[in-house]
Amino acid sequence: GDLIEPENLPQRIARLTPDAGGAESAGPAAAHTAGSPAPGTAAGSRDSDLPLKEKVRRYEMALIREALDSCGGSMAEAARRLQVERSLLYKKIEKFGMR
Repeated sequence: GDLIEPENLPQRIARLTPDAGGAESAGPAAAHTAGSPAPGTAAGSRDSDLPLKEKVRRYEMALIREALDSCGGSMAEAARRLQVERSLLYKKIEKFGMR
């Protein structure tokens, strides 16, 4: 169980990529504003220049951050909202160095 459905990945990445012309009104990209770096990117780096694996990593991190923020940091609630096992959420957080 990954955090994202593979068939929806291209549309979700497009929403996170500022130069793809995607809507920035939903999900983790909601906090992103024009002219500022996309979530998880360094200033001056272009998300469109990143390999798919890195885009997926950043997207998963943004989803995890959003879920944790929206439930006050509760791992159990964040896992429920992401529809993954809590153990997978812990593994992803450790893998991404988020804590």
